[in-house]
Amino acid sequence: LPLVTVRLPESVERLFLRPQGCFAATPRSVYFVDRQVFETGVAADGEALLSLGLAEEGVLPSHPMPQLVTKFSRDFWVTIDPAGRWMATATQSADRESNLLRIFHLTPLQSLPPIVRPPGQIFQLLALDSRHFATFAHGVDDQTGACITGTSIEVFTRRGKSVGSLQLSLPLRDVVGTPIPYRLAAMEPGHPNTMVVLDLKPLRILRIGVDIVPILLTATAWGYVLVAESGEIVLIDQSGQRLGRIHGPPSPTAIASPTPYHLLIATWKDGQGSLQTIDLRQINLDLVF
Repeated sequence: LPLVTVRLPESVERLFLRPQGCFAATPRSVYFVDRQVFETGVAADGEALLSLGLAEEGVLPSHPMPQLVTKFSRDFWVTIDPAGRWMATATQSADRESNLLRIFHLTPLQSLPPIVRPPGQIFQLLALDSRHFATFAHGVDDQTGACITGTSIEVFTRRGKSVGSLQLSLPLRDVVGTPIPYRLAAMEPGHPNTMVVLDLKPLRILRIGVDIVPILLTATAWGYVLVAESGEIVLIDQSGQRLGRIHGPPSPTAIASPTPYHLLIATWKDGQGSLQTIDLRQINLDLVF
């Protein structure tokens, strides 16, 4: 049940829903989509760099269509804090001998000095709260360097200071935060019909089997949403029980949940990217919104 479509020129890999709107990360760019776009119908991409003003109000100015926030010369990983005030990125150095972390203030857009980190197979950044973010890297077999054996998590402050790390003997991908403190949800490489719920304090791991092969995952106040390449969507409650299965748009690339009853799905097909919304209230589900 798509309600609104927003056109973008690149494939979206991550969606960050923040008070001022939605940030959409592509392989080398970050776009901003104002909330008013979803109230006005279809919008095309804007090519002008977003002017991030109004710092004293802590919000971004309104724009009638998606705006380019910044662009990188190489692939990168990114996360944005829950209030939309700062952004952390990671890239490989040109010689591939190290990883470079950068923290950007978004109002106005400016970067702190880069932080040089040892080389590692970073696969994701995740804002934990308004003051901290984490890097996630694959642990690999020391001899072959190819087999993924676990996950290395390192936590940084918004100023770039490392404050702790955790080694898990559990490979992860597509890690998302949840409304429950110290709880993460993720998918597990090598287990295509499984999602993982990870409690950090105390450490507890719950595997949940699903009847699709999910490529995307997001958490909501009532549970989890998983999406397959075909567009099939499975809804699961906090205990792992299935609430329903619906048909969404095919070729999804990213998902987020703006409200407990809305899904925002990015797609990429035939060289065209789009953001589409689904209103779960219009579907017969075992949920009360």
